[in-house]
Amino acid sequence: MQDGKLYVGNLSYSVTNNEVEELFSTYGEVREVNIIEGRGFGFVELANPSEAEKAKEALDGTEFQGRTLKVDEARPQRSEVKMQGSKLYVGNLDYSVSNEQLEELFSTYGEIKELNIIEGRGFGFVELANPSEAEKAKEALDGTEFQGRTLKVDEARPQKRREKRDYRRY
Repeated sequence: MQDGKLYVGNLSYSVTNNEVEELFSTYGEVREVNIIEGRGFGFVELANPSEAEKAKEALDGTEFQGRTLKVDEARPQRSEVKMQGSKLYVGNLDYSVSNEQLEELFSTYGEIKELNIIEGRGFGFVELANPSEAEKAKEALDGTEFQGRTLKVDEARPQKRREKRDYRRY
């Protein structure tokens, strides 16, 4: 294990940082606890890798607040792979969401160049002025609730080319 940072999954949504700190403190000095609110997981950093290894071995698969914990070495964030473009796919939209509502949601992260909701399909695209603004919006909004639905926000991929079909019948 490189450093003392651990991923802790399958947590109760009501768990607090203090409760997790107390659980891990029996294995060493806890430097930081960061529970991702409403997502059922978080990260715990212990003072050194050997303490983290001990905590991982002891706690992985054990019950805590009625849930079986998943404890593993923390991996680097996926966001370290920077976005190539500034266009985002926004999925799981409620069909009643308007362009104005989506624009209001995304405008706090930067200048919107283009916005397009695919009517009756529950998704759309938002293009921001530059990749760093798009990255900020993606990190902040992916997995959040909007109009009663959990948003899926990711970098838009180019549309696949479809071959032309000949619909004539003989």
